[in-house]
Amino acid sequence: MAGATLDLTDAKGRRVVVPAGSLGYVEIGEEAKRRVGFGA
Repeated sequence: MAGATLDLTDAKGRRVVVPAGSLGYVEIGEEAKRRVGFGA
């Protein structure tokens, strides 16, 4: 897959493009929910 890329876009519309050849491992999961308040 010469020239292949990993193209990611986050919830705010920011985009990151990474050459796939430079990756060894990728784990994509759900967005972590942030707690709000004094008990967080």
